[in-house]
Amino acid sequence: MIPLKDNIDHKEFPYVNIMLIVINIVVFAYEIGLGPDFVNFLNQYGVVPSKYFATTQISFTRIFPLFSSMFMHAGLLH
Repeated sequence: MIPLKDNIDHKEFPYVNIMLIVINIVVFAYEIGLGPDFVNFLNQYGVVPSKYFATTQISFTRIFPLFSSMFMHAGLLH
């Protein structure tokens, strides 16, 4: 069963967790505002497997979408 709470006293504020939530919200709001350009945005910053398996050459432009795609959303319900 998944624990719903614990007895551990947390002394630190969850800065990283809050930062990741804010980044996700900002990127999602940006995606909503793209309109018809959303597909181009997905192709440029999302992970497209054929780009990684088509060649053996690795560069920053091929690696960057692995990180940027973590913050992208296909819709409100994912």
